[in-house]
Amino acid sequence: MSRTIARHAYPAVMAGLFLSSALVLGVHSDAAAASAVVNDVRVGEHPGATRVVLDVSQRTNATFDVSSDGRTLFIVMPDAEWRAGAFAAKHAKGLLTDFKQSTSGNGVELSLVLDQPVRMKPPFFVAPEGTQGDRVVIDLVPDPAMAAAQAAAQAAPVAAPRAARPVATPNVPLASAQTASNANMLPPTDIAMEQRMVAGPSNIVPPQTQAAPVEVAQASYNLTPGQKAPQTQAMPAQTAQAQPPATRPMQPAAANDAGGLLYIKAAGGLNVMEESDAVGSNNNAAIETDFGWILNGGLGLNLKNGFRLEGEVLYAQNKVSQIRGNANGTTVTSGQGEGDVSLLGFMANVAYDFNTPYALTPFIFGGAGIANISLNGVGAAGTQAYDSSDNVFAMQAGAGVSTDLTDRTSIDLSYRYLETLEAQMSDANGAPFDFRYATHMFLMGLKYKL
Repeated sequence: MSRTIARHAYPAVMAGLFLSSALVLGVHSDAAAASAVVNDVRVGEHPGATRVVLDVSQRTNATFDVSSDGRTLFIVMPDAEWRAGAFAAKHAKGLLTDFKQSTSGNGVELSLVLDQPVRMKPPFFVAPEGTQGDRVVIDLVPDPAMAAAQAAAQAAPVAAPRAARPVATPNVPLASAQTASNANMLPPTDIAMEQRMVAGPSNIVPPQTQAAPVEVAQASYNLTPGQKAPQTQAMPAQTAQAQPPATRPMQPAAANDAGGLLYIKAAGGLNVMEESDAVGSNNNAAIETDFGWILNGGLGLNLKNGFRLEGEVLYAQNKVSQIRGNANGTTVTSGQGEGDVSLLGFMANVAYDFNTPYALTPFIFGGAGIANISLNGVGAAGTQAYDSSDNVFAMQAGAGVSTDLTDRTSIDLSYRYLETLEAQMSDANGAPFDFRYATHMFLMGLKYKL
């Protein structure tokens, strides 16, 4: 009966996986029209730069502007919502000291506060890979020229206010004389300038250093979901007297996310083999096994769209616990089993990773290949009945969840069902019989991106 159930189980599992895949692709297409979600902010220190990564549920429009003093980066994502939480100690790395965010009718507005003037390299998207979804990558580098200019401006002496020059006004009424005197004074400073002067002498250019205004351009970046390369545009010109030197656009940076397209994997776990029948000639026996073990390893290719291609080798073994029926022409009613059943498989798989905002990434997979099935010294009561092997076609399907341990390494838990076509075996007398192998595998594995 178990053999009949198993024969129907595999098509059912495969049908379920195909339906799940279709459902996932449908949900994915519907989600594309929804708002993007900023799920996390990650900060890393790299040689000469600080990298800020925004984990988003999907690609979305974004604009990036650096403040005139180079110490704040403004990011606006009009079609996004925020779920990444507030600034925490883990974010205080490199040049970043704080960030503030607000969500309104304009989407997400994010301000990154920096401890010194910076230049921003053109931001870029990184496509989903493994357990990670879409990412917006921003690289910030120190701007020593702007820092030096600001330091020099703060250290420069402040010019004393120019005194009013008296004007001779004979036979002129007092009110008129006051008006004439005012006409020879410097015009009053506007409120905006007064507010800038309160901030310190860095906003005042000493008289001896005044020169013709130098126009500089502030760098601004726009990022769109379909953009292949970063684009820059100039903001309105500012003068050196009113603003410090602004950021300067740099050449586009290539994506350098940890790891590449290739990965290796290894796993081990429990192998629960179904009861199998040896049928043919003088054989009509049911073979039961104890829980066994399985090891596998493989090489994979991440296609950057949720799908992965894998090649793997697996080996499983189970001790025989009992044989019932007619084995090698001998009737065994309740014999203690001996020997083991092993499988050596070479499989090609296709896997799909579900993109979620959570730490766990579900995945499904299916594959096919060649398996060598071996009955090694199988018998009962000290009598060997079977010692034979055959290479047969094998199929498998499964599902699991994974989570990242580091930027390159992830751990996963998975289940798979594997079944082969009937193997052609021979008993101890050389008589042929058919043997089918079906098993349930429960594995824990590691994956490392190369």
